[in-house]
Amino acid sequence: MKLVKMLALVATCATIAVASAQTVFYKGRAVNFRPDDRPYNSQGTFMVSGMALARETEVRYDQNSAGTKIDLYWKDNHVFYEVGKRDFFLNGRSRSAGKGSEKRNGRFFLAFQMFEAVTDRAISTSSSWPGGGNGGNGGNGGNWSGNGGSNSNDNISIRYRGRTLNYSNNESPFVAERATMVAFARTGSQVSEVRTERDRDRRIVRLYGNRHEVVYSEGSRSYRLDGRNRDLRGRSEDRNNTFFVPIELFNAVLERDLEVKVGNGNWSGNGGNGGNWGDNGGNNGNWGGNGGSSGNWGGNGGNNGGNNGNWNDRNVSIRYRGRTLSYGSNEAPFVIDGTVMVAFNKTGNQVSEVRTERDRDRRIVRLYGNRKEVSHIEGERSYRLDGRNRDMRARSQDKSGTFYVPIDLFNAVLNSNLEVNYDRN
Repeated sequence: MKLVKMLALVATCATIAVASAQTVFYKGRAVNFRPDDRPYNSQGTFMVSGMALARETEVRYDQNSAGTKIDLYWKDNHVFYEVGKRDFFLNGRSRSAGKGSEKRNGRFFLAFQMFEAVTDRAISTSSSWPGGGNGGNGGNGGNWSGNGGSNSNDNISIRYRGRTLNYSNNESPFVAERATMVAFARTGSQVSEVRTERDRDRRIVRLYGNRHEVVYSEGSRSYRLDGRNRDLRGRSEDRNNTFFVPIELFNAVLERDLEVKVGNGNWSGNGGNGGNWGDNGGNNGNWGGNGGSSGNWGGNGGNNGGNNGNWNDRNVSIRYRGRTLSYGSNEAPFVIDGTVMVAFNKTGNQVSEVRTERDRDRRIVRLYGNRKEVSHIEGERSYRLDGRNRDMRARSQDKSGTFYVPIDLFNAVLNSNLEVNYDRN
């Protein structure tokens, strides 16, 4: 019995040694931590000291005096987090952290996903942590083992607008580097809303949708969406004489995302975070992050938000500089496509630092503040900030006689973002 315990202790120490070797990088430079601030693995989630990592990078870390709320700022990005919760807000959109914060030595340790998200992956790690309690489906921030453990890559299905796409054996979707990979030509031929081109000589592919264009250089980890660079977790590859690309290239130009299902799991709207696997893994192949299977708040795969991942919109409240904004019953904020929607006029009237205009004839709205200007065409999934295109997940819309816009429009021109508070059902 003593020998068994000793062997178990040796195995545990070996695991800790592997975990301790995990390195955090910022823009390619290794980040050094003090002994009390060293990152660690907690139930499959990589945890980092928020203050320590911010101190070594260009991330601004703000914590309220009560120690209940944390804000992270990097360039134009903002993460809002309520201590202890499993999800956070990136620019007003819900994301799964995989695990709630933990306090050690008087410091808050946060899920690494928050820093990866707020810095557009400028903060990265040397490798991905082994999967946690959810095993074969990627756990929370976990890796696929071999071909995905019990959920083989052969069991991945793709659906668009309720119709399952067909693939031959050599064209079957698979997972590489936590990205869902789909056959470029075969997928394009089955989705009428996208047009695909491949220039084999220049090794460039293009995808055209209703309003957007993607240009991608084969083998690259980035692409251009309407002229703007975007990062990819995976890269294209040729396999079995078939050319595969990350599913994100298709989702970037489509009005609705290609849905992904693993084995007997549920369909997910986004395959995780932008079509990648691992960050927001849930149970039985259900993925949350950007909306779970219903397009509403996903939490951890749609299982932690009550009612299959739907959030009670009546409990969504908006605050600016410590003051909670008030709304009538027909003006209450709500959530759609993982985005917080706010009443345009009512919000603008309560935030003195922004001036709003709406041209009903031309269907254009404008917001001015902090020496910045936003223009948005009603119903579009994008806006222009000081002349530069920016994308949104949701569209503006009229609801119950009130005109709503994504909270992104206000946050783009404000010095301090509108804060979102919510209670679960």
